Amino acid sequence: MGMKRCALLLAAALLLLGCGCAGKQAASQSTTQLRALKPAEGTAVVTQHPGLYDGYEYFGAFTGDWAFVYSQGQAGYRAAGGEYKPLYAADADTVLQQGRKGGYEGPADDTGLWQRMDWLAENYAYLSGADMVPWYEGGLWGFSDLDGNTKLESQFDNLAAMWAYQETIAPPLPTAQPVQPPEGAEVWWTDPEGEGVYVLVGEKIRRYNAQGTELTTPALARLTLQTDEKGKSTLTITDQDGRQLIQLTSTQPDPLHTESELRFDGDWFYWKTDEGSVLPCRITVE
Repeated sequence: MGMKRCALLLAAALLLLGCGCAGKQAASQSTTQLRALKPAEGTAVVTQHPGLYDGYEYFGAFTGDWAFVYSQGQAGYRAAGGEYKPLYAADADTVLQQGRKGGYEGPADDTGLWQRMDWLAENYAYLSGADMVPWYEGGLWGFSDLDGNTKLESQFDNLAAMWAYQETIAPPLPTAQPVQPPEGAEVWWTDPEGEGVYVLVGEKIRRYNAQGTELTTPALARLTLQTDEKGKSTLTITDQDGRQLIQLTSTQPDPLHTESELRFDGDWFYWKTDEGSVLPCRITVE
């Protein structure tokens, strides 16, 4: 499945930067493995997409501009603007790979909402660079585009075998090698294009080129999560200057969120408003 993860970079939107945001309050950690998309100039804006997942039994996080959705035997993809592309009919066990040949199984019925979303996003990713998604026909898996035109004939018993084949025809993308953090940096991570590093100092996000000179193009936003002793959680997003963009609260003990603290243009995050509902939000630049 390694190539599939690399191919998601081409989607340029779902990259979930691993910077410890679970538990009570996100804390600064060693982040030598983090990767960041190049930030853009402008004002960071958070857009909520209420109702985007309403009525679907299963749904995944966005890869590129499309999220996998499933309801009443129909699998397809939903865009943030509401456009829907139905692709193929399959029962729920087939979609979740339950009881499939080869011992490859997906999430169980009692799997948590975020874990299921993550699994669906990975296994049904929209690969924007190739304009294709997994396709099911005649009990076998292959690839098609969003209009159902065949990209790779259905021939695999399960998703694992299909993605393993995809890895053989599309080598992994290169990633930047970690560099030493600037002196005094609380949190830092590398630009995959090799143009420098990003540094978090207090509430400010700063960008430096490879020679250590600070650049004026800012990163966009910072996401933090706090949970009080009663289980009430507050998600706060501030821009690069520390101004609050949005604040969401939840009384659920385990609110749905990404595992990231620092965010960039085109990134998504997800908030569980109740046990069966998710509010997708996207950070963009104006």
